[in-house]
Amino acid sequence: GVPVTVIERAAERSPHSKALTLHPRTLEVLAMRGIDGRFVREGTPLPTGHYAGLPSRLDFSVLDTRFPYTLVLPQLRTEQLLEERLRALGGEIRRRHRALAVRQDATGAEVEVDGPDGRHTLRAAWVVGCDGAGSTVRTSGGIDFPGTPTTTTGFLGDVLLDEPPSVPSVANEHGGVLIVPLGEGYY
Repeated sequence: GVPVTVIERAAERSPHSKALTLHPRTLEVLAMRGIDGRFVREGTPLPTGHYAGLPSRLDFSVLDTRFPYTLVLPQLRTEQLLEERLRALGGEIRRRHRALAVRQDATGAEVEVDGPDGRHTLRAAWVVGCDGAGSTVRTSGGIDFPGTPTTTTGFLGDVLLDEPPSVPSVANEHGGVLIVPLGEGYY
């Protein structure tokens, strides 16, 4: 029953993989809203997952949940499913819009926005910041995020394989490689 407007800087969704998995708790939250079905039907369950590049994989199969696994589902498809649900509930996405500042008062908040038609202000009861490490929402709220220095670097690529391996995860001397099907021959 709460009207929702999403401010999105990008003009369109990225077609490239960024995130590939939904974790058990995320699936539980989707289930609480009755929308887990399409995600689960389209994804590939994987009973283990990595954490921070550590050599031991986390075993989700021991968790007391309906979802004892990570669900491999490309971020592009996750975003499509979430947007379909948002639109079905009457929400909107304003692409090519960027939050510049947030000001809070006793009854809500104002978001200064820059978009294709120039700058304007939106009024909202709540503002949720999902805008990354350089979050305008977080910094406008005076919330510090010092972070820590990078200790590892990873690479993610969408590749077309003529002969994919028979196992989904392959380890090597440099760490590990996770190979998952994305459809149409891509991994």
